[in-house]
Amino acid sequence: MLPTNPEPTTTQPPAKKSRGRPRRVEDTDPASEAKAEIEPEFIDRRAARRIIKISDVTFWRLEREGRLRSYRLGLKAYYRAADVRALIERSAP
Repeated sequence: MLPTNPEPTTTQPPAKKSRGRPRRVEDTDPASEAKAEIEPEFIDRRAARRIIKISDVTFWRLEREGRLRSYRLGLKAYYRAADVRALIERSAP
């Protein structure tokens, strides 16, 4: 004979095993994730020009004069965001 009012049983699914590399504190820190999303280390030419607010010709002149260093990956040029900020600070009156 079956019990008339059985108590509900709660079962939890088995815990999933972690695959891949273990997570580090930097991986889980929301502040470091937000900082990485806000300010990347390298930016492309278009983004740098928008930040500095100058024309293509002026941008290329700054690069040719050595005032702004580019890092190439294939045919695309990238610039350190810190260098772009430093250029703005140096040219501010």
